[in-house]
Amino acid sequence: MSKTRTTTFSICLVSRETPDIVERFLKYHVALGAEEIFLFHDGPSADLWDHGLQLEEETSARCRIIGTEDEVWPKEVKRNPRTFIPRQEALFNHAYALCQSDWLICIDADEFLFGDRHIGEVLGDIPPDVSSVTIENVEAVWGPGESLGKSFASTYFRRQMPPSPDRADRLRKAHGPTAQLLNADGFVGHTLGKSAHRVAAGLDHIAVHWGENNATNISRPLGQVINDRDALLLAHFDAVSFQRWRDKFDHRKRMNLGDRRRKILARVINMAMRFGYGPKLFRMLYGLSARQIEQLGPDVVFRRDLFSGLEEPDRG
Repeated sequence: MSKTRTTTFSICLVSRETPDIVERFLKYHVALGAEEIFLFHDGPSADLWDHGLQLEEETSARCRIIGTEDEVWPKEVKRNPRTFIPRQEALFNHAYALCQSDWLICIDADEFLFGDRHIGEVLGDIPPDVSSVTIENVEAVWGPGESLGKSFASTYFRRQMPPSPDRADRLRKAHGPTAQLLNADGFVGHTLGKSAHRVAAGLDHIAVHWGENNATNISRPLGQVINDRDALLLAHFDAVSFQRWRDKFDHRKRMNLGDRRRKILARVINMAMRFGYGPKLFRMLYGLSARQIEQLGPDVVFRRDLFSGLEEPDRG
């Protein structure tokens, strides 16, 4: 009796994160069964290693760490786009051309896939006529009793507020004035999810949150395609820690974000930092009390410990 072939997947990301975050991401996703991980480091190739990156043999064997400044832009991609999103998309498409797996999943270094089944099994359920899917993201937050602001210490997740006439009222009831800084789905960060693409389909273009053919978005929500919303989700640690959150928004004030709400949010956060109000605002945005969890309800907030048993990087 022949053995059914397992659907394989690889992962691509563009990052300029610190070695400890990179190590966590790579080790976690290798353990989930990623056949190969294309990590495009937004800098020179030696940068991560010079700052102490350490990978175990199994993890190292399945990861390709590529420095964009010396290994990509001068050699393999004809031009270096001036802004981040076009650069990111160029690198996603570069990895898509190199990928030997059945599927390529494009995510960020602060995002972690999870579900109750093997990812290859979930992807294997996708009908052959579907070439690109989007994976729903949920937002990591700190709940009661958790060390707010400690890196990756949160085990609570906030999912998108279900469409209903009263969802704005639900948000205001749970978050008070802070609701004005959340988007309509109840998140601080994005709610578009990230995408996975069938390699043999030969898509024309991979964007940040979807895939295209003939300049048309062909991606479909994974949960709808396989009729199982929770089969595979993407945990987004928009705030890995207070320090990283502060640094991120300090950086964003120098960037053209393009989105009006995000510009307003960046302005509010940077002002809060300036006047010493940052930790309190951080708690309001990313911390949930028992009362708030009850008000938001189990269709919005759930708990899952993604990193149980995962060793912390040893920094001496």
